[in-house]
Amino acid sequence: MAQDLVPPGDVPPDDPYEIIALEVLQGIIASDTLDFRTALDRLSTAYQATLSHLANVAEGQSADAARFEALQRIIEFLHTLFQAHSFRVERNPGKAREAYVLAQQKATFILNNNVDQVFAPVVEKLSQPIPVLLPLCSAAENLVRGNIDAARIDVQRTEVTLFVWFDRIGVDTNRPLLAEIAGDLDALPAEALIVPIGSGCDFFVVSSIIKLQYCMQTQKYNEELESSRRINALFDVFSAHIAKLVATLPMLKRFYVTVQCTSALARGCMMIVEGGAAAEDGNFEIAYVRASEARKQLNEATKKI
Repeated sequence: MAQDLVPPGDVPPDDPYEIIALEVLQGIIASDTLDFRTALDRLSTAYQATLSHLANVAEGQSADAARFEALQRIIEFLHTLFQAHSFRVERNPGKAREAYVLAQQKATFILNNNVDQVFAPVVEKLSQPIPVLLPLCSAAENLVRGNIDAARIDVQRTEVTLFVWFDRIGVDTNRPLLAEIAGDLDALPAEALIVPIGSGCDFFVVSSIIKLQYCMQTQKYNEELESSRRINALFDVFSAHIAKLVATLPMLKRFYVTVQCTSALARGCMMIVEGGAAAEDGNFEIAYVRASEARKQLNEATKKI
């Protein structure tokens, strides 16, 4: 198991803890490329190895046992979190939300009880999106159920939490000029942005779909017009920044393809809202043009799926 985890020329570790920890790290790396199946397989292997080692710990080696018990809790958190991500990718927001709640509980226990100093920063970083993803999953659930009013409330909660998070790391999404927001993104290192940008892109597409559903249900397109345009403008800024990151971090290429797909979907939704607003104002020529543009965007999104 350890052989493929060590770069050519390096000597594989012989410490069982290091071997298992390397397997865990490989799972985390796989999750960074949205390969959650591989990530979960890696973590399952690491978990079984941890249990096997704990079963064979000799009496009097309590320090060694404590170290592996801490690692076991880390693996349990990561497995629950990546399972939640996997459910979300598979469009199962209900199961995803339940898994995120459990992952948040596990992360809180680890961080509050100083379970593992080595992996604590990883747990803290990976658990940061959970407060954003919980209401986002709830919004998706309500959307599926046709409860658009509840979904809109969930989206509003998500937006507040997400933008506060961005403000905390140095990105002011309330800036009037998009170039200034792009400047905030450029000023931060890639590792500080990958997780929040990913969560932001998820929010943008779900929000766009819910705004469109609300407009179609109420036939009040002008009501969501400016908000829809702002969301899509921010999405364009984020997508452009991800394109820059891909140039230096090829591992993000798969993520960028996903962003391109969701961006086209969100833009298509916005154009339908623009067309509906134009029709409300009696400008049917613009409405027809926007409908044609929306069709192109949605076809583009379909091709990328």
